[in-house]
Amino acid sequence: MLRSLMENNPGKGGKKRKRNFWLYSMGEFVLIFLGILIALQVDNWNQKRQDRKLEKILLSEMRSNLKATRDDIVYDIRMQELFLNSTRVALDFLQSDSPWHDSLGWHFTRIMAGTVFDKNNSAYESLKSIGIDLVRNDSLRQQISLVYEVRYPKVVATQDILFTHILDHLYPALRANLKTVSPREMTVPLNLDELRQNNGFAEDLFMTIFIYNLSIQTYEVALEETIKLIYDIAEELELKPGES
Repeated sequence: MLRSLMENNPGKGGKKRKRNFWLYSMGEFVLIFLGILIALQVDNWNQKRQDRKLEKILLSEMRSNLKATRDDIVYDIRMQELFLNSTRVALDFLQSDSPWHDSLGWHFTRIMAGTVFDKNNSAYESLKSIGIDLVRNDSLRQQISLVYEVRYPKVVATQDILFTHILDHLYPALRANLKTVSPREMTVPLNLDELRQNNGFAEDLFMTIFIYNLSIQTYEVALEETIKLIYDIAEELELKPGES
């Protein structure tokens, strides 16, 4: 209709009306564009706000997971140091002429003991499923990946080596030469002379000492990185000292 009137009314008045029409159309277009842009900005702001809230929740949960894992690592290191000492005692005894005494039973039993790395990865798995880029801090994101993708798998791999060695080498020899290998019962030798003359078993004990040392070192590195990550997350969450 407006276009028909413009065409039927040539001259200055028609040109003015035509210019006003285009100005109105352009203004309407600009308003629609600005409305869409503002809506997108609001959606983007809301999404970022939700992401920051989710990031804080996951980092808080991860920090709790890490503190539990840290405590488990400390316990495992302490126990493995005991097992390592017992292995050294057993090896020293077999290489001596000393008579058997009751306390040796516990040492021989301990060399077949082990620890299970009880890591809690629930928050990290949630973060991975969402996308680790949810964590904005680059250095924190790298530290998270280092701990969960490098340090912890190395601990698990070392534990697997230790358990395989114990089951394949130590357990058969001790089962054949000791009366019991149960930690709840006293262990006494069946054939001590044969065990002392078994050079292969002595070599297995040497290897056990080496693996325990390696395992403890791997645990200690994981512990150091875990403590650092706990501290880094606390800084990112702006927690004060002593806050959980």
